[in-house]
Amino acid sequence: MELIFEGRRPDDLRRWKIGELFQSADMNGMYVPALGEYDLNGDGVKDVYFYQGTKPASTTPGIAFVDVSTSTAVGRIQLSNGTSGEVRWNPGARQWLDAKYLYPIPEDVRVRNPKLGQNPGWM
Repeated sequence: MELIFEGRRPDDLRRWKIGELFQSADMNGMYVPALGEYDLNGDGVKDVYFYQGTKPASTTPGIAFVDVSTSTAVGRIQLSNGTSGEVRWNPGARQWLDAKYLYPIPEDVRVRNPKLGQNPGWM
C-alpha cells in the first residue's frame, strides 16, 4: 500500500522547515485505472469510490467517496488524466509563508497573559 503524502505532511514541513516544497504544482499519489470502486487494502471489500460530479449510490458499507472532478478548486483531489491516472492533490501551486512554521498561540493563553502577543501570520 502506498503512503500518499509520506514526507509532505504539514507537521513534517514545519518540523523540518521545508514548507517551500508545499509550493510545488502537484503532489502525486497512487494510480487509478478508471473511475469506480476499489479495494485498496486487499481485504476483498471495496474501500473507495472515485467519481466525478454527482455522488453515485453504492451498497458497500463504509466506502469512502472521492470526487475527482476536473473542475474542482485548488487543493482538491484530481486524477492526472481526468478519469484515470495518478491521484493529484494540490493541483496548482500554493504559497507557503515562513510564519506558518509557528503555531498560533491559543486565545485562552493570551487572555491569561495579556502581554503575550500572537505569532506572526496568525490573527
